[in-house]
Amino acid sequence: MHDIATLHAPYNGDCPLIPWTDLKFNPVGVYHLCLHQGVFPHRPNFYKTNRLKFDAADVAWFAAGMHKDGNHDHSPQTFHPLAEALQKDTKEMPKSRSECKELLHRVQELTFDLATLWDCALGGTTMILHCTGTTVPGAPIQLEYLKAQVYLPLAFVSHKPQLHKPIMKLVQLFIETIGLKTSVDWPDHAQALFGYSLTQTGIVRANRPMTSFPNPERNSSYYMFLGQPITPSVATTTSPPISTSYDDGNVLSAEAYEIFDLHNVIHTLQEEKSSLAKDLEILRSQVSILENQLQSYSTGPGSTAHIRYTTTIKPAISAEQRKEKAKEREQTQEEIDNAVNEWFKNTIAKANELADRFNKKPRHFLDIFFHGGARMINTQEKVNPHNAFLKGHVVSMVNIKCDYMDEYNALKEEEHEELACKHKENKDSSRKLWRPLPRGRICDVSNVKWNMIFLLNGLKAHIGIEAFFCIVRNTPDYHIQPQWYFTSETLADYMKIAVRKRWDAHEVGTKIEAFSIAGCNPVNLLSTSKQKADYLKSQIRHKFESNLEEITGNPHTVMHYLCFEEDIVLRYGIDLVGYTYKKLMNPSDLSTSLPLLKALLDALENGTCKFVKLSAQELKKRQDAYNTKLISGEIEPHKRKRRSDAGVKQKGKHAHVNNAADRDEEEGESNIDVIEHPKNSEFIDNATDNAIVLSAHPSFTCL
Repeated sequence: MHDIATLHAPYNGDCPLIPWTDLKFNPVGVYHLCLHQGVFPHRPNFYKTNRLKFDAADVAWFAAGMHKDGNHDHSPQTFHPLAEALQKDTKEMPKSRSECKELLHRVQELTFDLATLWDCALGGTTMILHCTGTTVPGAPIQLEYLKAQVYLPLAFVSHKPQLHKPIMKLVQLFIETIGLKTSVDWPDHAQALFGYSLTQTGIVRANRPMTSFPNPERNSSYYMFLGQPITPSVATTTSPPISTSYDDGNVLSAEAYEIFDLHNVIHTLQEEKSSLAKDLEILRSQVSILENQLQSYSTGPGSTAHIRYTTTIKPAISAEQRKEKAKEREQTQEEIDNAVNEWFKNTIAKANELADRFNKKPRHFLDIFFHGGARMINTQEKVNPHNAFLKGHVVSMVNIKCDYMDEYNALKEEEHEELACKHKENKDSSRKLWRPLPRGRICDVSNVKWNMIFLLNGLKAHIGIEAFFCIVRNTPDYHIQPQWYFTSETLADYMKIAVRKRWDAHEVGTKIEAFSIAGCNPVNLLSTSKQKADYLKSQIRHKFESNLEEITGNPHTVMHYLCFEEDIVLRYGIDLVGYTYKKLMNPSDLSTSLPLLKALLDALENGTCKFVKLSAQELKKRQDAYNTKLISGEIEPHKRKRRSDAGVKQKGKHAHVNNAADRDEEEGESNIDVIEHPKNSEFIDNATDNAIVLSAHPSFTCL
């Protein structure tokens, strides 16, 4: 029952009343459900007083029985049909979208209310983890930009402070696996199904470091966890920020955080001590029972005691002990590296000293040092003719068949089948590949990086090289910083001189990483449709020019789009086939429709759109048709642009022209029909009433 006077009509809510059986989960459907339920005639303001409960009941009407109705599956490339219907019904106006967002917030509130009721009534513990799949516009899909909405009973969190870190790890694992995959799939589905452009930009900030358990909302059990990036090394730690709480009003100092952490450590140690004392008493009682049983077995008549050999399991060490051991290992490795570097420097210095002493190159003594035992390994022994014969003799399949044919024939039919099955299993097992998780991928990158460093350093000491490399990821499934390495620090400094610009290795690595994640396609790095269209047009123009240069063999050819028939077809005897647009146009004048531009570029790349050579008969037909249209006036002859100095008397021009004409008369009659024009006329035409000049070639002249 509802009060109609206080109900808020949503967008399109004034449509005819929808029947009970046709109600859908959207703002209009919820509004018509309220209209079906009626009003309270004898209790004024009853709905207004209990509106939250009535709103929850309206949402529960649609949610009842959904977890076991069997309608849960959908295609991996789409959303659930309910999400598709809800988005399509509410994406017309900003008002309807805000109403949809408010309706989904009511679903979240009802879900947390039911979990709270269940825990309070039963005494159990419920944990809800939810990731929306959406991010801030313009934010990359990485862990440090994701969030998780969590419900957990407030009393359980406050009574179990030793479980705060395990809970944080659990939520972080949820964000790394389920949350990241949901955020990766959501934009693709939204673009394909709802037509979202997803090109908006906004203020993007990474999540703050989370070193303590977050505070819930006021008087609630609702927590907001922020995703944290995965670092390749856990040895490097950073100091906590000024405030790691999600409640911005509580700003604590560094001393307060240290005191708070110490209290937590003391509380945790006390609980561990009490639990270990209980475990110790239990173990002592078990030991006494086992000793009594062993004595009874050993003293029994005719009994033999069966002794079980067990292996001792090392006790688990705490997190603090692991950190100390990691620091010790790092310190030891650093000392070893320093000692090896000092050894290497001394070796180089000694090689330089010997080179000056004996007037040789340092590489000569380094080769002696590293290859001194080569003569002992590669001994010069007398060659045995039989061994030489076997060395060059290749065993043929016929010989192998003769050796094993009798053994194969002796096998039974069952053994044949068993051998075939085992062979098939081995082949199938070799085809399976393990797909590593984000942490495994980071470990693989770290191991390969160190192996590359050892190989390059060994190669540098062995033959003398200098090198550098950069490793970046090409997928957003995990996060790792660009990995740079230079065999010499001076090489890194030289890069600033080589590029003649400001060299920042981190900035260059970040740009390479973005280019790799974009599929090594520059179009994916562009943000607007205008930029993508301009890039495609430039690629189309470049493809036209390269194809024209390839078919003509002239590197100075220029593509003419307006006068294509005259300047390209009739001049070079070629034609363009497979053009995707109706009319040949300059790429700059094409529309900015990305699908049409991509279709033309793909046709040029795969050879569907290309230049072809015309035969003599085809060229003659095209020439005759062009001349006919030109005489009839269907097409106009090509006109040159107005000269910038038209009407201005040119000094020395007439004498130069006359001398050139005299030289032409001395050499003989020219093949070009010259038409006299004033030198300062506004336009110079290639056609008159009596003669049409098309080209300098005699076959292209029509009288």
